[in-house]
Amino acid sequence: MLTLLLSAALAATAAPLSLTPLTPSVVQTEIRGHGAKPVVDQLWKTGAWWQVTENIGAGKLDWIAVAPDLAEGTDAATSETLGISLAEALPKSPGAVLAVVQLNGDASPLLVSKVCSAPFLEDTARHQHVYKSETLHAVSAVADPQLSNVKAACLTELKKIR
Repeated sequence: MLTLLLSAALAATAAPLSLTPLTPSVVQTEIRGHGAKPVVDQLWKTGAWWQVTENIGAGKLDWIAVAPDLAEGTDAATSETLGISLAEALPKSPGAVLAVVQLNGDASPLLVSKVCSAPFLEDTARHQHVYKSETLHAVSAVADPQLSNVKAACLTELKKIR
């Protein structure tokens, strides 16, 4: 009973999330203070999640760097859209995306098998062809030796796109 009362008291006094202005550093600060799940839930609830994924998809380096922190709090739709936004960023900022992609692990939206497989929900054959060509070229050009394993795995996934 005492534990329940203490938990309720702590929850009542916890600082509310403050995601304005919506910047990568503000999001990371809130994740450190509150955890990823409450931050992702708040972004989703307010509609700001779409602004975050647009920035990631645009290839903005500071937003791509936040993706691993966000991934810790995603589920279902947020996980799917985070993976898609990283796939959109891949031809624009391949080194940054490869730096956050994981070779293996759980069902994370950061898995190379998800990000590098063109996981777009509704796509045309033409877009797939153009995306594959541009992304293969961009990923192939990444010269960072620390990314060589994930680069090779990503290229393998990209070559599977029809």
